[in-house]
Amino acid sequence: MNAVGGFMGQQAQTSAANKQRLLQFQMQKQDYYTKGFDAYSKYNMKKARYQNRLTNNLEAYGRTVSAGDRRSDQLGRAALYAGQDARMKMQQATGQIAATTGVSGVTAGRLSGAAMSQFSRDQNLRAENLISKRQDIMINRDTAYRQMIQANKDAYADVYIPPKPGPAPVTPVMQPGPNPLTLMGGIGNSILGGYQLHQSLQPPGQG
Repeated sequence: MNAVGGFMGQQAQTSAANKQRLLQFQMQKQDYYTKGFDAYSKYNMKKARYQNRLTNNLEAYGRTVSAGDRRSDQLGRAALYAGQDARMKMQQATGQIAATTGVSGVTAGRLSGAAMSQFSRDQNLRAENLISKRQDIMINRDTAYRQMIQANKDAYADVYIPPKPGPAPVTPVMQPGPNPLTLMGGIGNSILGGYQLHQSLQPPGQG
């Protein structure tokens, strides 16, 4: 009975230890998957914010381009109207000079030439001013574009490195239980010992 009791005790102890190992492994595995899910969930949220930032940056740049185009068109129309108005005034001035009495042909020609020269200078100034303002618009557009690229790079830094799973928990090695052959040997030894004890208690000549 001692052999059986010892065997059963060892078997119960081993089974309890294996159950504890298995339970600990299951808890570690659950923690591993939970942390991995949380990490990827946070990363996906970062990617969504990253895409929104790219869209917002592009829209901001688009607004700058559209505003610059409208401003350039306005400046072009204003320069065109100013040139047309100046031409009309110049023509009116040269007409008045030609119609003025008492002004010789040479003098009238000089005055008309001066008026035309002034008109040309004014036209050149208007053209230079238009070119300068349109250059400012292009510089502003280029600055906005470089700012968009930099903002996109800054946003990408948040999603540049995706999460990496850590080491997975190792499947535990179950402890083997007691060998049944040991139980059989113990039972055999008990029987043999009992027999030997029984024989030793028999009177001489019996057995």
